[in-house]
Amino acid sequence: PRNRMSHFAKTFTMSLVPLNLPAVPAIRACCLLLAVSVLAACAILPATKPAPPAKPPRQAEQAKKVEQARPAERPSVVCSAKQGNPFAMRKKVLILSLPVQRPGEAVDLPDIALAWSNALQLRLRKGDHFLIRDGSSYAIDPLGDVRQQATTLARTLDAQIVIAGQITSLGSLPQPFGDKRVIETVLDVYDGDSGARLARLEHHGEVRGRVLNQGSPLRGGFFGTPLGSVVAIMLEQQVADIEDELSCLPLQAHIVRTHGDEARLDAGYTSHIRPGDSLRVTQRQGFPGSGGEQIEKTFGNLVVKQVFPETAIGQFQGSEQPDWRYSVFVRAW
Repeated sequence: PRNRMSHFAKTFTMSLVPLNLPAVPAIRACCLLLAVSVLAACAILPATKPAPPAKPPRQAEQAKKVEQARPAERPSVVCSAKQGNPFAMRKKVLILSLPVQRPGEAVDLPDIALAWSNALQLRLRKGDHFLIRDGSSYAIDPLGDVRQQATTLARTLDAQIVIAGQITSLGSLPQPFGDKRVIETVLDVYDGDSGARLARLEHHGEVRGRVLNQGSPLRGGFFGTPLGSVVAIMLEQQVADIEDELSCLPLQAHIVRTHGDEARLDAGYTSHIRPGDSLRVTQRQGFPGSGGEQIEKTFGNLVVKQVFPETAIGQFQGSEQPDWRYSVFVRAW
């Protein structure tokens, strides 16, 4: 340590005084030079730094948990629509209106059920992951047969996926330093072929200060207001969650006409189907609602030969053909 070496050098220098050294200038010069050298060496020695204390076991355990809790890549990233892979095929998605659960909370937001649906459709179209079908004039009655409604809308409006929603809260609460408004939505994602619910997506937002709308909802300068900025964030969250839920699902299209071993699909170039694509031919056996379970059976592949904007023609390849009189569909894999 520097302090110990400095003490040694000082003691060594002082000890030169009482010594009965010959009065020879050369010897005195050597002694002085040695003392100066020792002092210089002490001056340039680096100070010893104490070792950092070891992390307590609890901190080390917490750091490990944080490392393990890092989220994995989003499904929409893992199943990105790169050219040449089946994820590049665009699924048809029908977006319905979002009725307000308590209409009295939306007095300052007329027609928000329609406007929210249109704003969501616009943002989904920008992503170019799906073919968006406009269902803003339709809604699913939760008190009715939801599966039947979903399949009917999907068949009528030509969609593989149906997304229905509801605005469950638009209420405002008085606060001492400005009002607070709570916005909550629910989106239900349905398979258009079976009517099964695939996912439920819930979103929440809060506005403080100026919580009431002064103009047209979700249009014009609306998104520049405090209320509009919160709604914009919620819309982006809805888009991200929809992409995550649907990106890894295969495209599904129906065979609408056959002639020999040729079949025509209800999806084409706009769905990113290309000549040479091989699609798996599947048929459900059994009847929904009869008490028995429907079973899917794969019969072979349909190799696409010709592609049109909304349709495509392919040639069936397989040892056994399905019964073309009943519903037959194809999947990207």
